[in-house]
Amino acid sequence: MTDGNEHNEHWERELVARLATAALKEQRRARLWGIFFKLLTFAYVTLILIMTVDWQARTDLGAGCRIAGPALVQEHGTTTVLFAGDALAMAPSGEMIIGVGGG
Repeated sequence: MTDGNEHNEHWERELVARLATAALKEQRRARLWGIFFKLLTFAYVTLILIMTVDWQARTDLGAGCRIAGPALVQEHGTTTVLFAGDALAMAPSGEMIIGVGGG
């Protein structure tokens, strides 16, 4: 009879321990899925950005070259952003002439 009472005395503690462990496992799973979906979203946005934006190096642009936005023009020390509707033309002197909003 003593063995049965000992088992019954600890069942509450064991139940609480199992519930706490299950809750921690669920929190870990939720956190890992959250990280996974955040990384997936970042990868998706990056892929869309790479596919839709025209990436140009300033050294590749010669006089008379024209680019319509959206585009990024990279050069040493800075990046020029052209949004949709913007236009860039290279002057013979090497200056970038940017028309904002289709102008």
